[in-house]
Amino acid sequence: MPENKILSDRELEILKLVATGASNKQIAAELHISVNTVKVHLRNIYSKLDVSSRTEATIYAVRLGLVPSPRPEPELNEIPPTTDDTTPKDTSQKSAWERWGKWLAIAGIVFVLILVAGALSTQWVKRQSATAVPAAMDAQAFERDRWQERSPMLMQRAGFAATVFDNQIYALGGETASGPTAAAERYDVLLDEWTFIPEMLEPLTDIQGATVGGKIYVPGGRRADGSISDRLLVYDPHADAWETRAPMPVALSAYALTAFEGKLYLFGGWDGEQYTNRALRYDPSLDIWNEIPPMPTARGYAGAAVSGGMIHVMGGDDGSQMLTAHDVYAPDKGVWDTFSPLPAVRSRFACASVAGIIHLLGGLDDAQSKDVLAYRYLPADDIWGGFAMPSGVWSDLGAVTVGENIHLFGGRLGAEYTGQNYTYRAIYSIMLPVSP
Repeated sequence: MPENKILSDRELEILKLVATGASNKQIAAELHISVNTVKVHLRNIYSKLDVSSRTEATIYAVRLGLVPSPRPEPELNEIPPTTDDTTPKDTSQKSAWERWGKWLAIAGIVFVLILVAGALSTQWVKRQSATAVPAAMDAQAFERDRWQERSPMLMQRAGFAATVFDNQIYALGGETASGPTAAAERYDVLLDEWTFIPEMLEPLTDIQGATVGGKIYVPGGRRADGSISDRLLVYDPHADAWETRAPMPVALSAYALTAFEGKLYLFGGWDGEQYTNRALRYDPSLDIWNEIPPMPTARGYAGAAVSGGMIHVMGGDDGSQMLTAHDVYAPDKGVWDTFSPLPAVRSRFACASVAGIIHLLGGLDDAQSKDVLAYRYLPADDIWGGFAMPSGVWSDLGAVTVGENIHLFGGRLGAEYTGQNYTYRAIYSIMLPVSP
């Protein structure tokens, strides 16, 4: 059994409660502390133990003796079992073992899934040099194997709208070495093939796209002369044609955009004079834009992603500096909250949510690092982790989720436009036999 040398008494209390299956709220109530304080302690515990989930922490707690092992140790005066089949068996002990054995099997399966999913490969921010739980695999090699290069785009571009519909990925508009473009192309995931589709109604860059109800929506954007558009361009994949819908109440580019429950949500951006904290919602069924409560932080070139019924708006640039701000909007309540900031400032990145886990990919930081980490955010624990990208400084790129994969394409590599196209295996599905 390992000896604790790195956790404080309070952290041991929390680890023990985690191992019993208590939620953050239950732990807070038990110890008479706030939920945020519990989250801070959990971050410290995960970092010190070099683990990335409650399951791994629970396994460590069992090893440390904070909670009993699922299989009870025999008493000193226990009579060894006989091999005589006629001897009556202690059915109460068997029943207890069967109960514990079931949960141990479940815990083992979950732990294997976590290993396979690469959680152990996450390089947690502020991690300690001492490792409490030894690595079970070559994490760096495992991460590399999760990236696969695909066919490059037909046009090298950055700052374009990226979205997906019916296993087809769309790259619309953006900026090339010659300036903003109206060119649009579509990628067939199964065939690994790009084709051009009808151009947008005008050249635009610093745009994003989202799919709602089988149509693709691209609001605003920056024109070649620097002016900002308030138009809402809509592409219908079935009709293979563009149209316009109700214009935005304000012209914006460099905003963050996501779709949630049949509506578009747009946050911040550049209005031609400054970065704004305005937030808008568009209802396609009514063709109406509405103002919603503004963000706590004015910014552009941020990212937005949905997880657990909440919209996370992260990072960006406020005109004087890049940000780590992480604001979360609850559409059902119309209120904002602040969650754990990014591990480092980041702007002009792509983001995607897979199985509720948010991924921030590429982008720029204030140091112009040669190798910019991608980040993985676990909303349930309010914790960030980092992992490596296949390229160096990759910014203004597009990213969409298709099944278990995140597709990343286009953008800039340093100062050069690129059409490179990669997939990242975000999660793995494993089929396990189920006994009757």
